Formats: sequence, structure tokens, C-alpha cells
Amino acid sequence: MAVLAASGDTWGISGPDFLMLYAVLAGAALLVTYLLRRSVLSGGGERGDNNLTPEKVAYLSGGPGLAITTALGALRSHGAIGTTGKRTLTATGTQPAGATTLDTAVYNAVANNQASSARELATNASVRSALDTIGDQLRRSRLLVGQGTRTALRWATIPVIGVLVLGWFRWDAGRNAGRPVLYLGLGMAGLALVTVVLLLRAPRRTRRGDDALAALRSQYQYLAPTSDPAWNLYGPVGTAMAIGLFGGAALWAADPAFAADAEVLNRNVNSSGWSSSGGSSSSGGSSCSSGSSCSSGSSCSGGSSCGGGGGGCGG
Repeated sequence: MAVLAASGDTWGISGPDFLMLYAVLAGAALLVTYLLRRSVLSGGGERGDNNLTPEKVAYLSGGPGLAITTALGALRSHGAIGTTGKRTLTATGTQPAGATTLDTAVYNAVANNQASSARELATNASVRSALDTIGDQLRRSRLLVGQGTRTALRWATIPVIGVLVLGWFRWDAGRNAGRPVLYLGLGMAGLALVTVVLLLRAPRRTRRGDDALAALRSQYQYLAPTSDPAWNLYGPVGTAMAIGLFGGAALWAADPAFAADAEVLNRNVNSSGWSSSGGSSSSGGSSCSSGSSCSSGSSCSGGSSCGGGGGGCGG
């Protein structure tokens, strides 16, 4: 049976009916925002990087810190650096031929006593410069999320913000008219929380970057620490790629004494993020999916829980 709006209904729409409409609008806005974010994060176009070196893979997989660990692993495998046994990095050989810019920066920082651990290397100016170059290359290749993409992700929340604005006007009008607005307020609060998360958080990688890492992890699964690789067989490049794809745990598996002295974090990295002792922490890239938190607004759409008068908790 159709429910006729009472003469005192705000905007001529009863509270329960508005709440039902608002829930539909919120769901539609979240869906549109999700699709827009997905399109932005696709890493579209024809750009890409067909030469993902171990240090680029490490930066893409785990960030600057893992890229430094990859350089340490490669230099250690070449016999270029070691430790004094007092948790201090030291040069034990010459810089290997074909060293990358990051390898060179790390080696020079160690050889010149500018850094004695992985943590100190992260603050070295030359190392930071080399890392910034790698990051810029990955962003230009649309594998990492750049500032332009972050801005586009924020613009993608406009539909949700529009629904919030509509809810605020309804809430304000209902409150001024003395109508119950509790459930509408709760629904708006949930939607506002999702909006804040969408505005403030963005994944590090584009979907293209995720796909590239997934393909490489599948290709080099034999280098995973759980596969017990023959490190001597795969050499410096294999060791570096293992670290880049699977985290510092690979260096701990290949050379635990060196990893401990260099203060390398013993962590795995996989498609769902970092993990230490088996538990992984998700990066939360698709926070759009939590849009159901605003569905609380529909909890009173039947009108029975609104309290007397059938006026509605939606103003």
C-alpha cells in the first residue's frame, strides 16, 4: 500500500521513505566512486616498464627501504660489502662491474663510513637521490600512484560528497521542523567516515603495478624463501630479485648473519602486503568496498523503529 506523505513531512517526503531513497542514492554514489577509482588506478595508456630490475621491483613491492635491502643483498653476493661482526657494514671488496646507481650510492656510503646499517643508509643523501629517481621512473611508467593520480582519486569521491550534502540539507530541515533525524544522522556519519577514508588513503600501486608484481612472483616463485632456493646457483641477480619480490626474509634465508648485522627487517612481502610471523596486513587499496557502512541509514526504512507518529527518523 502506498504511503501518502503527511502535511508536516519535510520536503513532502516521509522520514522512512527518504531514508530508503537516501540509502539507494548512497549505494549508487559509492558504486560510481568505486568504478571511477578503478578506472583511475588502471594505469591506462600504453606506458609500462619492460625492464623491471630487482631494485625497481623492490621499490614497487615494498618501497624505498626494500630497494635498499635489495642493493645490500646484491652487493653482499658480489663480495663487495660485509659486516665487522659488530652490526656495522663495511666494504670488503671493490664495487662490482655493472653496478646500478643505487648499488653505487649504497656501496660508497658504506665504503666512506657514511652509513653502518640499512637504517642509516635510508638517510644518506646519495642513496635518497637514487631512490627518488627509481620512484619517478615507476610513476612515469604508471606502475606507482603519482600525485596526479591521487588528485583524480579525490575527485572520484564527488558523487559521495554530493549525497552527503543532500543528507545534511535534509537533516537540517528536519531538525528545524522538529522531526526525528537520529537515524539519518547515523547514516550520514557512516557515509562521512567512508568519504574521509577515500579522501585520505590511496594505494601505492596502480593495478598495472599490481599485475606486474603478480606476474613476476609467479615467474620467480622458486626464489621465495619457502621454496628453499639454492642461493649460490642463482647468484647476485637472483638474490636481489628474491628480496625485491618476497621481502627482507629472502636475505635472512640466504645470509642470516649478514642480515642480522645489517639490521635488515625479517619480513615477507606478498600481494596482500607485509607480514612478519605469518599475518599479513592489507594495504586497504579498495576502501570503496566498505561502503556498506552507510547502509545503517536503511535500518529504519520500515518505519517501525522510528518511534511514534510514523514521522520518521529521516527528518
